[in-house]
Amino acid sequence: MSNGVLTLKGERKLEHEDNKDGYHRIERWYGAFQRQFTLPRSVDVEHIEAHSKDGILTIRIPKKDETKGHRIAVKSG
Repeated sequence: MSNGVLTLKGERKLEHEDNKDGYHRIERWYGAFQRQFTLPRSVDVEHIEAHSKDGILTIRIPKKDETKGHRIAVKSG
């Protein structure tokens, strides 16, 4: 996180191998990637969380407390 921009970087390494009917084939996919997201000022950058499980990246980006809405009770009568 820098200057309001969240940057995700990673590297993909995947290999697939087939051994069928007298032939042997190996495919390899690899390469680096990067994605950038400009976040609004209402984001609480101190509490951003990232977790990776089973190849899935989950990022939690909370809002600052002062930008969250609040409930107002409506009294009848």
